[in-house]
Amino acid sequence: MKENRSLYIRFGDIPENEKSCVWNNDDKIGEEEGVSVYPAIIDADGTISIGLSLPITETTLYTFQGFLQYQDRECWLVAGDLVGRGTDNEPLIKNVRKIQKIHKFRTKENS
Repeated sequence: MKENRSLYIRFGDIPENEKSCVWNNDDKIGEEEGVSVYPAIIDADGTISIGLSLPITETTLYTFQGFLQYQDRECWLVAGDLVGRGTDNEPLIKNVRKIQKIHKFRTKENS
């Protein structure tokens, strides 16, 4: 896959090995090829929005709902090299660099 240096949104810390865990409820069942992130959309006024890759699956929505509603994780604007897609069709990146902490966000569909 072609590497692409873009902006993304990351919930939580960056794993030291740059591989996000794959969970089935509370059971770790594997690791992704990279760090799970969401596409960042920056509007002309500087507002940062979260993009969701299409097609959006039920699992994607449950994962995303958990980040927004049930988990108290920090949220970061990050950059990195795209290395693949995760189990929820989210981008996976390596060489992650934190750019800024995000305090407020909204969602937009991203095709």
